[in-house]
Amino acid sequence: MPELLIIKPSALRDIVHGLQVAASIKAQKPEWRISWIVRDIFSPLVRACTAVDQVFVFQRHEGARGFLNTMRDVRRQEFDVVCDFQGLLRTGLMTKWTRARRKVGRPDAREGAGFFYQEKIKLPPAGRTAHALETLLQFCPVVGAEPRLVGPLRFRDVDRLSLTFMEPRKGQRPILLSPTAARTTRSGTASAS
Repeated sequence: MPELLIIKPSALRDIVHGLQVAASIKAQKPEWRISWIVRDIFSPLVRACTAVDQVFVFQRHEGARGFLNTMRDVRRQEFDVVCDFQGLLRTGLMTKWTRARRKVGRPDAREGAGFFYQEKIKLPPAGRTAHALETLLQFCPVVGAEPRLVGPLRFRDVDRLSLTFMEPRKGQRPILLSPTAARTTRSGTASAS
């Protein structure tokens, strides 16, 4: 069974986009076993996704110790392909430290992460202005899948899913996030009721 490792530790919306890509890969190439490196706070969501077979939890709050502990666990396994969906220095280092035959990353990687890849995906036709999901879909051909959304995004045990990132912290009230907040085309502002 071929082994794929996805590195996407953080940014909730980007993790959701990445899960859609994982589901598309699994729908087209069910023989691939998909593992994922994710921050502890987002790990329940990734664990619940039926497309993901194994999760490595990165304890970011532990600093270098958390990084080394995560990578010790990851290095116990050999992967056919590792894909750095994030493209930052920390994830580039994670990519470098994996035991993988192919190490693939983003062409728009920052902080020097690109130095740790053997290959880089191509950007979609819209280039750097493309939606994040369109960029992540360009990882699909690395495992022989078409770069398109296929199949539903499913979660197991949704009733028992504990999303700790949605719980209030230190008595603070939760806030509402707009999924289009990063877009320059957003209009208006949200009002509290």
